[in-house]
Amino acid sequence: MKKKFLQFLALVALISVPATGAFAQAAPAGNSVSDVIKATDTKKKKRVVIKFGFEKPVRQTWEINYPEKLLPPGAKKPKARLTFANLKDSPRGVMVVKENVDLQTGMRFTDEVPLKNVVGIIWENETQLKDARNDLVQGNPAAALATAERFLAFFKDLKAVPGSLWLEAAVIKLDALDLQENDAIMDSFIRELQDTPGWEKIEGLPERIKLVRLRQQLRKGDFQRVLRDAGEMMKATDDQATLAQLTMLKGQAEFNLGKYEDALYTFLRIPVFYGNQTEYVPASKLGVARCFLKLDSPDRKAQNLPALAESYVMEVVTEYSMTPEAKEALALLPKDKQAALASRNSLEEDQKRAMISASISSEGSDATSAGVSDGSEDLIVEDEEIEIDDSETE
Repeated sequence: MKKKFLQFLALVALISVPATGAFAQAAPAGNSVSDVIKATDTKKKKRVVIKFGFEKPVRQTWEINYPEKLLPPGAKKPKARLTFANLKDSPRGVMVVKENVDLQTGMRFTDEVPLKNVVGIIWENETQLKDARNDLVQGNPAAALATAERFLAFFKDLKAVPGSLWLEAAVIKLDALDLQENDAIMDSFIRELQDTPGWEKIEGLPERIKLVRLRQQLRKGDFQRVLRDAGEMMKATDDQATLAQLTMLKGQAEFNLGKYEDALYTFLRIPVFYGNQTEYVPASKLGVARCFLKLDSPDRKAQNLPALAESYVMEVVTEYSMTPEAKEALALLPKDKQAALASRNSLEEDQKRAMISASISSEGSDATSAGVSDGSEDLIVEDEEIEIDDSETE
């Protein structure tokens, strides 16, 4: 009996081996539990969390719903909502309202604290201000300004609270106004910014405000003051980005004062000494071209300055074709060369489109000759070829 039982166990083990192997082969790759969890984690968005701390009289921290006042108009509200506390408008201002439940009696009661009484703020996974900074980089100051204004309004009474995002939003607004050249409200906003506690501790902000002021003075035509202030700032900093901006401002002031030779050498410093600050290179080369054209005169005919100017113009047009400076540079060329360049660009675009069309047509004819209509069937044909090869090797 014992022998028959052992034989039965051996038979069961023998049968289970191929079944397990078949299951392993049939299971698709990447379907392990760890892979599923990993895929879920990558698709799941991190929840935005804001926590307000109060003194009541013992310090408490309340985790609240994402403040919908900070979302753009028409934006989809987040599905994942926290239930610890909420924000509510009242005649006394914005209140943080927390609902509590007595576990013994089951009774519910609310606890309210004015938002202005908050003594600390913690943000987690905030992305709107990051997106606003990207808008600035991509040349969309209006979108960045709209985001900044929502945060500035929300944190207006919380400027000095640790963790407040007012100053961070204020820097974005400053840069947006600068890009828009909106001098009408720039002065009052800079005064408000400099009256906010801790503004001078933000890295690079004092220098940034000085640069904004210099650009304002340049637009107002106070070129001598720009030269003086830019020169003083250049002696006091070693930051490459700041020096590149100051050099550009100095060159523009010299050009507007008619000091074309001084401006020429100033503009040439950008690609030579600050070439890694690529955003200023197109404007500097355009400035060089303009200086050459202004310096052209009968007694300098042998230097052929218009040809030198044209070489810099062509660099801007061809190497930085997507920049605003490229359009300005193109206008400096003679009409016939503008037309020739436009015709060449049009021909290149036509050639690119023709190559793409030919490539698509060729792929389509290959598929038709093989009796295949889409990419999925191409895979089937390859599988069939592999099967034929396998049979031949056998």
